[in-house]
Amino acid sequence: MALDITPLPVDETGNGSRLERVTFDRADALVMVHALAIATTTAYMCDSPQAANRLEHYKSLFQAMVPPVLKKLRREEDASEIVIAMASADTWGIAQERIPSWDRERGAQVTITVGERAWKTWDRLTEEEFAEMAKAFEDLAPLTCVRIGSSDAA
Repeated sequence: MALDITPLPVDETGNGSRLERVTFDRADALVMVHALAIATTTAYMCDSPQAANRLEHYKSLFQAMVPPVLKKLRREEDASEIVIAMASADTWGIAQERIPSWDRERGAQVTITVGERAWKTWDRLTEEEFAEMAKAFEDLAPLTCVRIGSSDAA
């Protein structure tokens, strides 16, 4: 018998006293997707298909908030870590590093720096993806943390 992995939305009609709202940082959406994927798998493994389907619903809500380019970071929690670090920093930067053995047309590795910390992408990013990632972090950065100039190392 095939598993039914159809998301099960919450019934928002009637009995509104059961419904809650949660405030969270958009930078945490990718880590929430990862956590809900683990929870969904656990529910399926424990023979709780309806709970798993409900978790799929919640996962899809968070997934819709994640700019696809952020999935190129090495770890799901990197976006959260970067934005949390930005909260106590004045500046942040993003730069491309071309690896000599990589074909130039296939992109470059990207490094995001905040203070003394740095995070790298897992995959190479094209120029378009680099611009998308820079824009994503510009949108997520606190107003007190500004972007410094980027560089493109040849």
